[in-house]
Amino acid sequence: MKPSWSIISIISRFVAVAIGLVQSIIIIKYLTVGEWGLVKIVTSVVAMAGVFQNLGISSGATREIAATKDNSEASKVFFGALSVRYLISIPIALYFIFGANYLGEFYGHSDIIKPFRIFGIIVLLQTLQSTLKSFIQGKERFRFLFSSQIFEALLSLFLHIYFLSKFGFIGVFYALLGFTLISVLVLALSVAYFVTSDF
Repeated sequence: MKPSWSIISIISRFVAVAIGLVQSIIIIKYLTVGEWGLVKIVTSVVAMAGVFQNLGISSGATREIAATKDNSEASKVFFGALSVRYLISIPIALYFIFGANYLGEFYGHSDIIKPFRIFGIIVLLQTLQSTLKSFIQGKERFRFLFSSQIFEALLSLFLHIYFLSKFGFIGVFYALLGFTLISVLVLALSVAYFVTSDF
């Protein structure tokens, strides 16, 4: 990577983190202490499951794609990595969707049942999202990656403000779902464009 890209990377990350801090402050302002605690319960459980979801597959796929000679080889690596990740992600997603009632009883809060089910869908989308990013990183589309960091941070901020103001506590999870869905669509269209533009 050229030095200029390193500087751009630092700046884009700094801006994205700053926007993320503003988002956290806004979420805390909208939610009660109890609701914030429920959000942390759900996200902590999902984060623990996420440890098993990745297992270094994304970083491995990035290296393999970077070493490929053409888009045909890169596509094989992409779909191979995606298949392996879904073998892991689908059981996790199904557990959150169908085991949400049990998790609600276990933590003693029925309010977290729906958020866990929403996260079941998000897990499936995040698998595709992460693998698409691996493809873009492997193809060294750094300008897109760094600019998308700021775009994603702004999108997340907007969606959280909108859904929190409309739905309150559950709006946090609607915002996460909406953000992940839009991100997947943008990444998929971008990958399609990069692949076709290389021919």
